[in-house]
Amino acid sequence: MARYNLKNVMWNELGLKFEIDNNSFDDNERLQFYAVQNDTHEIKLSAIKNEDSIFISIEQLALLEIGDWQILAKETNKYEFVQLHLLGPAAPKKMSFLKPAIHIADDRVVIPNLTKKNKLNLKVSTPISIQEQIYPTFETKIFVEGIFHTEISTLLLLTSQSLKLFKENVQYELVIYNNNGNIVQEPLYLSKEKKGFLISNHKLKSLKGLHNFYVRFFNKNIIERYEPLYQNSSVQESKYGQTYNFNINQSLILSMNYGFGIENLPVIKGHLSFLNYIWKDDNSALLFAIENEDSFIDYKFYIKRRGTEERFYIDTSIVKNERGSFLSIDISCFNEEFVQNTRWDLFAENHTQKYVERNRVGLYSLGCISDKDKFIGYHEINFKQSVIPYVTKSNEISFHFTTKNSFMKNKFPIQVAMKKLDMTEKKLNITIDVWSIEGDNLKVKGLDLTLRSDYEKTFRIENEEERYDRKIKADFQLDLLNLPLEQFYWDFYVIVEIDNQEVSIRLANDSFLIKKKLKHLMFKYTIQDKNGYLIYPYVTINGGVSLTYRLKGNFEERSNKLVEYLAYLVYSTFYQFKKKENIWLIHEKFSETAQDNSFYFFKYCYENQKDKPIYYVIKKGTADEANLTPYLDRVVYFMSYKHLLLLLRSTLIVSSEAKGHGYAWRVSHGIIREHLNQKKYVFLQHGVLGLKKVDSTFNYNTANTAELFVVSSEFEKEIVKEHFGYKEEHMAVTGLSRWDVLEDHSEKLTQKEIFLMPTWRNWLEEVTESEFVKSDYYKAYDNLLNSDKLLHLLNTNNIRLNFYVHPKFMPYVKSFVTDNNNIRILAFGEEKVNTLLMKASLLITDYSSVAWEMYYQKKPVVFFQFDLDKYEYHQGAYMDLQKDLFGDACYNVESLVNSLSYYIETGFEEKKEYVNMRNFYFKYTDHQNSSRIFNEINKKSKVINRSKTFSERVKNNDLLIAIWRRYKNVPIVNKAGKIVKSRLK
Repeated sequence: MARYNLKNVMWNELGLKFEIDNNSFDDNERLQFYAVQNDTHEIKLSAIKNEDSIFISIEQLALLEIGDWQILAKETNKYEFVQLHLLGPAAPKKMSFLKPAIHIADDRVVIPNLTKKNKLNLKVSTPISIQEQIYPTFETKIFVEGIFHTEISTLLLLTSQSLKLFKENVQYELVIYNNNGNIVQEPLYLSKEKKGFLISNHKLKSLKGLHNFYVRFFNKNIIERYEPLYQNSSVQESKYGQTYNFNINQSLILSMNYGFGIENLPVIKGHLSFLNYIWKDDNSALLFAIENEDSFIDYKFYIKRRGTEERFYIDTSIVKNERGSFLSIDISCFNEEFVQNTRWDLFAENHTQKYVERNRVGLYSLGCISDKDKFIGYHEINFKQSVIPYVTKSNEISFHFTTKNSFMKNKFPIQVAMKKLDMTEKKLNITIDVWSIEGDNLKVKGLDLTLRSDYEKTFRIENEEERYDRKIKADFQLDLLNLPLEQFYWDFYVIVEIDNQEVSIRLANDSFLIKKKLKHLMFKYTIQDKNGYLIYPYVTINGGVSLTYRLKGNFEERSNKLVEYLAYLVYSTFYQFKKKENIWLIHEKFSETAQDNSFYFFKYCYENQKDKPIYYVIKKGTADEANLTPYLDRVVYFMSYKHLLLLLRSTLIVSSEAKGHGYAWRVSHGIIREHLNQKKYVFLQHGVLGLKKVDSTFNYNTANTAELFVVSSEFEKEIVKEHFGYKEEHMAVTGLSRWDVLEDHSEKLTQKEIFLMPTWRNWLEEVTESEFVKSDYYKAYDNLLNSDKLLHLLNTNNIRLNFYVHPKFMPYVKSFVTDNNNIRILAFGEEKVNTLLMKASLLITDYSSVAWEMYYQKKPVVFFQFDLDKYEYHQGAYMDLQKDLFGDACYNVESLVNSLSYYIETGFEEKKEYVNMRNFYFKYTDHQNSSRIFNEINKKSKVINRSKTFSERVKNNDLLIAIWRRYKNVPIVNKAGKIVKSRLK
């Protein structure tokens, strides 16, 4: 049977209205409509037709008898019926009925319903039957003491406890039914004496045989159903020559008390439907059309953050205008405190004495809504954030807190394809294609280049464009040496105008060849300005096209690349196809240090597992190179031919930092870096997790995915599992390697020492010195170092304070100045951190993981958290920094000095409450951590050395990724891709 596709289906008490998609049919006047039952019984329906829509009134549908009816169309002078289907994806189960059910007679209601294939049907039924199919039901029991008859009526006597469930002057229903499917409805009211329900005998006299019954009440959106229970025996009454038997369940009933808190009430989940929506002219309110305002009075509306229990209650009101009645949601109640890029779902809740009614709110009577019309609109909270109400695939109303630009991109899907990227005469040339379904209304305004660390620093490159077919070809040329660049990363955004609104689209690379050219022809695509900064384009992990502006680093000369390709040539010729050797490479931060977990693990392996081919990587000439003197036969120099060849041959990278620290930092070009990214990896960690969020860097399924993640306790293991996405088999509770050599040396010192080591701030990375000295960070530590009270405390008690500057703040170390001889300002690498920790009697830090080192040694820690709010906003922690710390928290210099004074007076003794927390934060406090790590690596060798799955190979294939990015918006490719992705999970 042929079909017509419908759109914009609307159903209400007036009737059924819909449009026929132009691709299916273009002349409504030629159509006649019929209701057909069982392919035999048909009724012609008069319809009001115009160019846009078709309307079938409720009066026409009143002709239908009880049963299921198809709505079919037939062209004039033709005999074949045509089915009507909703356009779009299969309707969700919640929309199998387009509520509400409309009365067409006293004993009949009609409601449209959709089949699994979106075919539009009508169901005509009794009110009870259909309501109990489409509305949620609250079921409970009532206790019946007896049934008493008179000539006119019958009294259903209830217990005093059951009477509490019902209200006076409210009409309930008695539903009487038998096994043959016969149903009798009788209105019920509480008797004047409030003893029970008084039932008219008018319909009861016609009953014969055994019948069951229950009491029913339709409470707006919930059916309340009360099943009777009788105390003694079944009741059989005979009068007036008729016998009618009531079958009352014989059962014990538990005492019901409906006066307790709402948290203990049963929750009835359902769906609440609006008819449609409109925006208030000034976008300050969202109005939802409602059929009956009395039905919405008791509801409280709230939005719930998806995936959490977080709620936000919304101010609502009922308003009326010439268009009808509306529930108004005050959009201005949403503010910038909502987390960006979060989604919230709309609910309506009503608390009664019996239950909590909780409804998901939607536009269930509208049918399937087109993708474009799913976006209701947006309200701009501020220039960075907007709230976007939208309709989900299930026709439910939700809110997305994101940018206005995100709304425009979703409402008007615009496609951008990279056609060309090359460099001529130190100018970067980019050619793109841009197109959209709304192609005739599309303009390319330019290409924005935006500094990643500061979105306000943006400049636009103008373009030349030409139209062909429905696409725009746009050419851009960047004179790289004359751009006002700052370090480090600049991202490209295509600026498009549609419907007089600008949309910003991240420029992504969907060309396999362009990606390979940028990776392997780096000298062609890299230029150097007069200040010694390198400028070159690159493709990010997520496929975005960006520009790097940075100082030229070490290992970036042509000679370095020749060494790299020589190592790769030798590896490909002699080693690639041989049996893999179990070579481990170990490194630390930038491959410059030998003092962290990596070094102590290497030391253990060298001394206890000498036969294993395990090597340590270090930059030649660094301060910590001397630490490796006893192990030179297993030391390789960073970026040397030997290092690069071993890197290619190795089976495992072991490190306290990311894998990238084992290769030239920030150098993303070259074939060796590609191999490094694919190596198996054991993450020894730099410190215990808790005080600083780092899951964005070390999350599972990223470039830094570890086959084994080392942790120190079950507490830390839960953090890695919950926030990093690691499974049990990829974690090991061992403790940190560097703790094996921790010893308390503080008692040996004639002059006590306090160690001050703050961590860095990501919002201060790479700022100029003049900007740094204006920061709260610098001012806080400068005030501390020059505090008269602190200086007096140190001098009076002959205590030395060692202030160790974090390596990322090394450019500003000269900015910290003090004249006091009891304060030493130490640059990174000047002394070993472990040594300073072992000598110290107390540690002052803010959020640094060295706090755990001190706590492990059973020494006091004081946390100086003067910028806690800012830190939690920009960085965040896995612990509650106001409740879970294992040391005093101080928020200004004065409280910090007072805390130091307390510990000095008590001989640097830990407080009891912090001592009691230690077993929770550490599983082991022995000196066997390195041994446990080595054993865990061997024990989990199958997990670590497993071959890549087919899924992983597909996901990491550059060619497949490029093809997907280019063609994913082609419907058949998108559908196939989703099927493949679902099977690869």
